[in-house]
Amino acid sequence: MQFSGTISKIMPARTGKGAKGEWVSQTFELTYQDGQFPKKIAFDVFGEDKLRETHISLNEKLLVDIDFTTREYKGGLYNSVNAWRVTRLNETENKNEAPTVAAADRPPF
Repeated sequence: MQFSGTISKIMPARTGKGAKGEWVSQTFELTYQDGQFPKKIAFDVFGEDKLRETHISLNEKLLVDIDFTTREYKGGLYNSVNAWRVTRLNETENKNEAPTVAAADRPPF
């Protein structure tokens, strides 16, 4: 699913050690408009390389692609909300905009 909104909170990064080695994860809160009232969703970016690549900042406008997964642990069900792609909205807007041409550069017809 895609969510478009503004980063409203950044939590401290979490680190740990698992069977595959050390890991790092960070949770972000995105505020988005859904109908009349704003809503919020918290999502994780997992992996040092992904955190470096996305470099998410507070109040940044983003388009976030999210996967929802559920896992069972000791008889309980737990949800994970993970971002797999983060796009800055100004980058998307710039790609879709037609190039502007100054009046002096336009042909006379």
